[in-house]
Amino acid sequence: MQFDAKVMLDNARLRYDEYALSELQGELTFSPKEIKGEKIRAQLNGSPVQIQLTLADYSTDEGTFDLGIESSGMRAGVLTRTLLESGSLQDPGLVRGAVRYSGSFGNKSRRRLTGTLDLFNVQLMVHPLLQPLRELNGRIKIDESGIDFQNIHASLVGFPASASGRWRFSEKPQLLFDFAAPNLDITYLISQIDPESSEFYANLVADGKITLNKGRIKNFEFGDLKTNASIDHRVWRLTNLTARSVGGSIQGVTTIFDKPDTLGVVAEPRVQGVPIQSFLNWFGVTTTEMTGKVNLTGKLETVGKNDMERKQNLNGAFSLKIEDGTINRMRVVVQILNLLDLSRWFTLQPPDLTKLGIRFRSITGDFKVTNGVYSTENLIVDSSDLRMTGVGKIDVPKDQVDFVVAVRPFAGIDAGLSYIPLLGRSVAAIKNSFLVASFNIGGRIDDPTITPAPLGTLSEWFWGVLGIPKNIIGLGEGEKVEEPKEPAEPSPK
Repeated sequence: MQFDAKVMLDNARLRYDEYALSELQGELTFSPKEIKGEKIRAQLNGSPVQIQLTLADYSTDEGTFDLGIESSGMRAGVLTRTLLESGSLQDPGLVRGAVRYSGSFGNKSRRRLTGTLDLFNVQLMVHPLLQPLRELNGRIKIDESGIDFQNIHASLVGFPASASGRWRFSEKPQLLFDFAAPNLDITYLISQIDPESSEFYANLVADGKITLNKGRIKNFEFGDLKTNASIDHRVWRLTNLTARSVGGSIQGVTTIFDKPDTLGVVAEPRVQGVPIQSFLNWFGVTTTEMTGKVNLTGKLETVGKNDMERKQNLNGAFSLKIEDGTINRMRVVVQILNLLDLSRWFTLQPPDLTKLGIRFRSITGDFKVTNGVYSTENLIVDSSDLRMTGVGKIDVPKDQVDFVVAVRPFAGIDAGLSYIPLLGRSVAAIKNSFLVASFNIGGRIDDPTITPAPLGTLSEWFWGVLGIPKNIIGLGEGEKVEEPKEPAEPSPK
């Protein structure tokens, strides 16, 4: 059958489901092989559009279609409902640009969507976020292999952010991105990720870069953060990470295992010059009796359902150095100084360390962490006021401390290094010279018990760090000092 026909459209109307075309103006031509319409103008749910349509071989299994829509300002909800099956026709924002949808009637794999769209204050629901992106502006380009998003700006869970990148339909990683934000609360962002939206997140493979001018993860505040980031089935790997925090710097590599019921972290940090008050605040310690700057390197890993489990499951090792600070009224140090009663051994007037604090050059130690228990064999406090060394462990899950420490106040006052008498089992001294003592520290971390410990239990390492040859201490059997015997009178001849 042969025929040719032409239909003129003048204020025609057409409705399909919730989409309404009105004020249709233009011309449709018909033939057995083709239906075609060019520059058909209409209102699509109240937005102006221009439509171009071609249906070829429409009566056969090999039929194809080619639909083009262009708009100078379409309501954003019309497009998001059509392309993403999300949102509402009443969602705010405008979309300007053109899309083209073409392919086979019978074979979905032979269909393709292309186009360029400019977004103006669009609201868009994106999985797995619990709340939509708002005030979305930028450009999206769609081609056969993926979607480019260019200079996108939006409000992400209430924080301004920007991104560029590409979503690739059939390649890995699927998403390539550059993300930046002037200020972002990551803890809040994580709380706004839907844990039930597991299919998309569990299968996501992405690679990109993240830049944050300021940010926060719980109590950890930072600035100038830059990192390479890869996401592979809910595993985040942050490499070449650099950031600033209160005048100090942070570098390292972090891997986050974001499972539905647990969170695992493996971190290899390098912290330099961060004030100890800020460093301790990262871990929820809001008060400190010490100043100084923290340097730390190591590797730590943990996993758990909550903060308590992650503290209990912490493992790894790190080296710690705190530089140029003051120990103020720290309970342990004050108790030790009270036990020493320095004025008893010195005729000079010693400084009141409990009021003025103890200035130190450094506090150093290498720590091993096993199931939340921190242990060290070489803790050293280096100061002109005193030198302190220690070995032991801090059991955070059980809130217990178990340490042996040796103390040498006024390390710079050295005179008469010939013989040092032992005064009791735990103290040795020379008047106007120096004193050395040892103590056991045990009990609760915030309120430990301190008792004198026998000097004879100290290893050679302690004596070396204190700068005192062990052989000049009068340690005899049972740690008693025997009085020197008077030479025997010569027998008369």
